[in-house]
Amino acid sequence: MVTHKLEELAPSISFTDLEVIFDILPLQSEKVHYLSRRREFEAHVNFQGDELDLFGFYLKNGFNIGEDEYNNSTYLNLTLLSKELDPYMIGKGRGIKVKKPFLQKTQYWSDTLNYINSNGNN
Repeated sequence: MVTHKLEELAPSISFTDLEVIFDILPLQSEKVHYLSRRREFEAHVNFQGDELDLFGFYLKNGFNIGEDEYNNSTYLNLTLLSKELDPYMIGKGRGIKVKKPFLQKTQYWSDTLNYINSNGNN
């Protein structure tokens, strides 16, 4: 429909999906990392799925798939990964306490994000 490459276009995320993403990611540094990596990942990897499927995949691995991201032949079917977020989103909407999904990360990465977040607020 357009002559521009995907990475040249402005990213678009629905407000509802952005609310879910920002609710689940507590740190500003995590939010910025998701948005930045999402853009890079989308430019390099062919995938099927909607925004929350993509976010569900991110929570599992931070979009870290190694060299497969850059081999130009990787195709991922992420459809239905958002179903793992449903218990939290539905429970929250109904006022039921459900464990919040979280970004799985190493202690080093957790410490790094916490450091960035705490020093950015000084």
